[in-house]
Amino acid sequence: MASVDNFERIPGVLVGVTSKMFSWGDFLPPGDSRGLEAEFFLERLRSLFGKAENDTWVFRHRGTGLVVTAYCAQSGPSFGGGARLAEVVPLTASDAQIREALSHIEVIGLRVVEPPPPTDARVGTADASSAELAALHEDERRQTFRMLEQRAPEGFAAAAEELAHLLLRDDAG
Repeated sequence: MASVDNFERIPGVLVGVTSKMFSWGDFLPPGDSRGLEAEFFLERLRSLFGKAENDTWVFRHRGTGLVVTAYCAQSGPSFGGGARLAEVVPLTASDAQIREALSHIEVIGLRVVEPPPPTDARVGTADASSAELAALHEDERRQTFRMLEQRAPEGFAAAAEELAHLLLRDDAG
């Protein structure tokens, strides 16, 4: 079950070993406007995990060791990743401790995957009903998510999704 205890805060400097993997909206139902609401996203992070420098939270997911970042980019609320830490680095770590952790970090990066086959365009958009357009849009959204999931480090999509849904829960704090 998703819990704030599954995410350990680590020093913000470790954001440098990550890159954007998903938008918050990737984990929300289609049309959910919260996926673009930066202030709501940031307030939920602050209420669950406290303030963070530059409103960028850097976590180590306890179950996987994956580094997960949560922040707002020009494209909206986002999650980044691309590294694994075998052990937690305390928020109060010294520069020497951080350097030591960086010497043992596993930088994973993106996996190379084949792009999905094109969507079957049985319906031209000019003569499509709103239901058909919605179905095509949802199919495209699912394909995009699957491709992002396949490119991300193994287990990252699940860890980011856990954090994304944790931010929506009223009882998470």
